[in-house]
Amino acid sequence: MSTDAPPVVLLFTANPELDALQAALESRGLRAIRVETVDAAQELLAVDRPRAVAVLDTFRPSSYSFAAVYRVLHQDPPVPTLMLLSEGPGAPPVPRDGSALDDYARMPARVDELVLRIQALVLRAGLTLPAPAPPPTAVTVPAAPQTGDHAPFRNGEMIVMFGPKGGVGRSTIATNLAVELAQRYDKQVVLVDADLWFGDVSVLLDLRGEHSFASLVHHGDQLDLDVLRNVLVPHSSNIKALLAPPEPALVETIPPFLPARVATAYRALFDYVIVDTHPSMEEYMLQLLEVADRILLVTTPELSSIRNTGQVLKLANTLGLRDKLTIVLNRANSGVQMEHLEQTLGVRVDHTIVSAGPRVVEAANQGTPVLLMDPGGREQITRDLGRLVAKIAGQPEPQWDGKQPAQRRSRWRPRWAG
Repeated sequence: MSTDAPPVVLLFTANPELDALQAALESRGLRAIRVETVDAAQELLAVDRPRAVAVLDTFRPSSYSFAAVYRVLHQDPPVPTLMLLSEGPGAPPVPRDGSALDDYARMPARVDELVLRIQALVLRAGLTLPAPAPPPTAVTVPAAPQTGDHAPFRNGEMIVMFGPKGGVGRSTIATNLAVELAQRYDKQVVLVDADLWFGDVSVLLDLRGEHSFASLVHHGDQLDLDVLRNVLVPHSSNIKALLAPPEPALVETIPPFLPARVATAYRALFDYVIVDTHPSMEEYMLQLLEVADRILLVTTPELSSIRNTGQVLKLANTLGLRDKLTIVLNRANSGVQMEHLEQTLGVRVDHTIVSAGPRVVEAANQGTPVLLMDPGGREQITRDLGRLVAKIAGQPEPQWDGKQPAQRRSRWRPRWAG
């Protein structure tokens, strides 16, 4: 469906609060048309269907019915459609058997987030985004909750890695999860290093780049796809990474709302958003946990880690996050026995990973994740990590051939070496 003609966005809504959406789309070079009748829609689609995407308000499309517009948009070939969902009496049931390119967002929502979803829809339709005009002052739809039950629907899944204390292996698991999702399962993955003060993603993946989380500070109210792409650093495994700030002074410039907003926005571009975090309960961390689809709580069989994990579980119950948690016990073959740990915590462990100190240290020193160093699965830690990734991806357990990969020379140097 690729074409060189500029895309057109058809807006099927009578909601006056979405006037700002039309202006925001046009400021980014997109042709946005408010459609008033079904006849007008058919006339526009007779010419523009190959380069059209649509925004359909399921509650207030206009003077016509939602069902009538839906039928017009989903004739062959279907028009990729962002459907705006509203709660309350009178809201129609939304068909789930439409085009595979359809997307959904719950209202109310921020205008800039809707723009991101529409831009992503244009790209998934095989169309080209026009060069944006200079951004206007940010505008929002009033009362736009960003967390909990009112968070917008999205295509990508956000997985937030959390550890009750430092040193539990959270970042190691995060990097391996990201690269394996990309390598074995051919997923589009971004790894966000939200351990703002002491992030290790750059070391564990041997990455260097001129951009970091701090590069987004001045775009916090006006994120767009170009900005989000430009700050990412590519890795040879086909993942992309948003690195932590290289200097502590830059962390102070990052507002608490930004990490959750950035991670949420990346859902429109990637199948998986993996967020490595800091073992604290700062405001920005709470926001990340609230917007996560899944939280991997990584712990170890040590008394201090078990105690802190228990505190996290209590907080998760209080905040309504318990159903998001997947409990991962790292270094499971050392320390407190599994039965005692589960009895102490009052929960079952969902996944275990054995200790493999020398292998993990070697991988860190080389800047190469364990799963890339041992693709044949000779090591138990490789198989354990692979099972975890398969579980996250909803795939069968990998089959390993046991082949030993060629040795690599270490490229590691201390992060202060430049």
